Amino acid sequence: MKNSTEIQKVVVFHTGRGGRFNNQGHKTCKGMFDSFEADYFGINIYFEGDVINDDSGNQVCTLSEYGSNKGTMDIDGDYDTYHWMPVNEIDEDEAKIIVRDMNGYSADEIIEESGQFLERFEVHNEELELVFKTYSRAIAEQHLSDLEDKNEDVRWSIYDTVTGNTL
Repeated sequence: MKNSTEIQKVVVFHTGRGGRFNNQGHKTCKGMFDSFEADYFGINIYFEGDVINDDSGNQVCTLSEYGSNKGTMDIDGDYDTYHWMPVNEIDEDEAKIIVRDMNGYSADEIIEESGQFLERFEVHNEELELVFKTYSRAIAEQHLSDLEDKNEDVRWSIYDTVTGNTL
């Protein structure tokens, strides 16, 4: 069990295969938690003295690291590594990964909890809102133009029907 005086919210990242070409070293955000627990991610671990081993008996991290709010658990030495750190220690690249990988509410919650990058992401949100409004306006204008064309066609159709004009 973890020492309750050390517990603070942590952000968990996974480095593995992924991205457009399924390359190794692709880092993703798994979320914000009260602490890192291997079973949250389906990792079977075994405590043996001061070390923690995986199913194959390979050391994945130390007991003191696992019990802290910052650490690394290297499952296979290549494609499957978990990193966790206090939310207030994320850097700009990690903030971008959070925004990329988490849904809007979760990303906002993590960024707000970190107390960092707020101004930058608020500006980013304003830019996105402006893009959305511009895009929505363009769609509406196109739709109205299409509607006006259809209305013109309908008007001529009614005129032709009333006057008996046929092509």
